[in-house]
Amino acid sequence: MERIERVFDTALHPPSSLDKLEIQYFFGRRYPTWLTTASVGLLLGNLRRLVLVDCRLCPWLPPLGKLPNLEFLRIRGASAVVAIGSEFLGCEAAGGKRRSSSPVSFPKLTELWFDGMINWEEWHWGVIGDDEVAVAMPRLSHLHLVDCPRLRDLPEALSRHATALTRLQTKGVGSLKSICGFSSMKRMQIHDESGLESVSDLPALEFLEVSNNKMSHLPKWLVTGLAQFTALQRLDIEGSSQLLRSCLQNGEEWPRLSHVPIVYIQDDQHKYICYIKEFIHRLHQLKGTQ
Repeated sequence: MERIERVFDTALHPPSSLDKLEIQYFFGRRYPTWLTTASVGLLLGNLRRLVLVDCRLCPWLPPLGKLPNLEFLRIRGASAVVAIGSEFLGCEAAGGKRRSSSPVSFPKLTELWFDGMINWEEWHWGVIGDDEVAVAMPRLSHLHLVDCPRLRDLPEALSRHATALTRLQTKGVGSLKSICGFSSMKRMQIHDESGLESVSDLPALEFLEVSNNKMSHLPKWLVTGLAQFTALQRLDIEGSSQLLRSCLQNGEEWPRLSHVPIVYIQDDQHKYICYIKEFIHRLHQLKGTQ
């Protein structure tokens, strides 16, 4: 372990012109010094794409928010990470003192993946000092959370600062309790969820996909939220055969779905319902004129 850390520190120090970097199966206990230094933004100032795969023994993430031109970031299999906080944004203030002009963290990041983070429980936003919240991810448009079974909450500040976020995908994030307050969110995919209690304050949401083969009835958060999703144009649901039957026009779930312009529901046997409200409305009009 110590030898591979020394090799990465010196022999594999990348040039400043590098724009894409992927590190796989790194078994050191800490990331290379050139990736964790406070001057990483100068050393890797041209980096646009970064992928860290199965760096399983590093308990903390590098200050990647300092990379000024990073556009794509994927962190996969960082199983030693339990919490993510200010160190990730790279915005710590020495001594907890407020800084008058704090730079934006992840100024150009548009797509972020956390994948296979099996022990990750907490995601805290950066606090610069005197309770001043860091500014970060203003251009983030796509967020993917995959196989993070212990993650309980999204940072409240994420919805306030990631104002360009239009797409969220969650899969295997069963401990997540709430998804709220994303004013720009247009497309959301929620797979294999069991712990969600609230999905709300998404005024721009147009497409919603909910998938869980064991789902026998519409989850409470969906029943509550449907009336609030005033911009929703399409709802895709994948669940059990029991759920499919309950969504037929004479089923108990049908009244909750009938106002959505397009509804597609499929069970695990590939039987499906496809409902287009405008088509049905016109059909009824035609029948009324005959």
